[in-house]
Amino acid sequence: MIPALEAQGQKNIKEIFKGARLYLQPVTDIHLRSYNLREDNTKHGDIRYIYMFAAIAIFILVLACINFLNLSTARSATVQKKLACVK
Repeated sequence: MIPALEAQGQKNIKEIFKGARLYLQPVTDIHLRSYNLREDNTKHGDIRYIYMFAAIAIFILVLACINFLNLSTARSATVQKKLACVK
């Protein structure tokens, strides 16, 4: 690659490639764990967003369970009052 660029007339090719770095990364991690590569111009996902949305989803589920317990307790109290009046 360097001789081809020198043939095109670029003279400081070796200076450009001195700062280049190569990173090895498992193929399974490319999509969600490549958010911190500065030299990469393609868009990737971010695993931190997955964790954040999962935490929000778990919080909403816990809130819904608490709400269900509260409503079912209130309903059972109402039903018990009605049964006491009938007896």
